[in-house]
Parts: sequence; structure tokens; C-alpha cells
Amino acid sequence: MNHPNPVPHQVPSRINCLILSIQGRKLLIPSTVMAEVYSNLETPVGGDGHFCYGWINWRELRIPLVSLEVFLGGEPPVLERINRVAIVNAVDQAAHLRFFAVRLDSIPQSVPVTPSTRLALSDDDDVLLEMELGRLRVAMPRLDRVEARVAALPSP
Repeated sequence: MNHPNPVPHQVPSRINCLILSIQGRKLLIPSTVMAEVYSNLETPVGGDGHFCYGWINWRELRIPLVSLEVFLGGEPPVLERINRVAIVNAVDQAAHLRFFAVRLDSIPQSVPVTPSTRLALSDDDDVLLEMELGRLRVAMPRLDRVEARVAALPSP
């Protein structure tokens, strides 16, 4: 039986990503990280009053709702009665939770990252890369560090 020779370590020419709008910033994450976006009507329970708003129910799971603004050195926006949240797959240090939620300002935008995307390493320890997508400047947060902070949250 003949098997085609696989191409080792082939880098894709296009990576589908999402732009997340949070207060004062645009963040870029790979689309595979995102499980779902929805409008949350529930008031979070518990939390630390800063990074973690508290725990919410999602698909029969209790997951933390966190502020990426705080992670990136800002202040947590006040939650509204209805909040748009993104459910993020936890695959690193917070994998035991399976997911966590982040508060968003708007619906994420899908955008391809291609070899023509202008990338720059960031000076910020919590941001991996900064890039220009057209006239839009976005940052890619260090999701491993976000997960480390999520993993350190006390259970509700």
C-alpha cells in the first residue's frame, strides 16, 4: 500500500482568529480557543472583586467570569444587567475547569492572520505579540498566563 509522504512541520499560510473588544483594547486569539459567545443574564457568585467577577453557570458547569482588562493592568469594567461573554477553552493550567468566561464589549470579529500580517514582539510580559490588521492595532494576550491566573482562583 502506498502512503503519501507527509510534509513535516508545515506552517499554515492562514490562521483564523477572532478580535475580542474589551474596554480600551482589541485582542486577538486563535478561533480554536473560543467555544461560544453569548449574552449572560446571570449575576456571578463569589469572585475576588477584581480579576474574577465570580462564577457563572454554563452548560451545566460552574466557570469563572474574568476580566481581561485587569489581567492587562487595567480596572475591571462594571458588569451590566446583561453581559456579552466569551467562553474560552481551558487547555493549560486551568484545564481541570475545562472552560472560563471573559467579559466582552461586542461580538468578536473573525479575521485571518496571514504571512503579510505585520507582527511585533511586545514589551508587555502579558502580551505575546502586537500586530497590525489593516488600520487596526491588536494584541495577542499570553493565554497561558491568563489560565495560570484562572487556575489559582479559589473554587466557589
